[in-house]
Amino acid sequence: MSRNTVRDAIKLLREQGRVQSVHAKGTYVTGDKTSAPVAPSRRLVQDLRDAITSGSLKPGDPLPLEQELMDRYGLAAITNTIALRKLREEGLIHHFPGRGRFAGPGPAQEPRSPYQPMKSYRSGPRLHLQPRDDRRRNRPYA
Repeated sequence: MSRNTVRDAIKLLREQGRVQSVHAKGTYVTGDKTSAPVAPSRRLVQDLRDAITSGSLKPGDPLPLEQELMDRYGLAAITNTIALRKLREEGLIHHFPGRGRFAGPGPAQEPRSPYQPMKSYRSGPRLHLQPRDDRRRNRPYA
């Protein structure tokens, strides 16, 4: 089968509404659907956003565990984290380390300038260690 035969067949299927081409992604069979498939990470974000905005997840309700979401949507840990970070940036969820993620905005925090260092939880002055003289001169230790 030649390349032109395949192109003509896809063109005919596209005109009939049976397939849809997505730039830089490929051509997908749509069947009864009107849109192309959605990436699992985007589906996760959209499903959680819909659950929060519809009220099925009320402010303060815990979100499913990360492992649960990874299994349900087939995502890697970093992809799952990035998807949840998008929702946090939108103010739809908040996170307490060691306790989990929860629906709704978190407790009010004063905005921090990107030019200010984070608060240190240590008391007292910071120690700035200097390299030994031997290291500065690239000599072996005595």
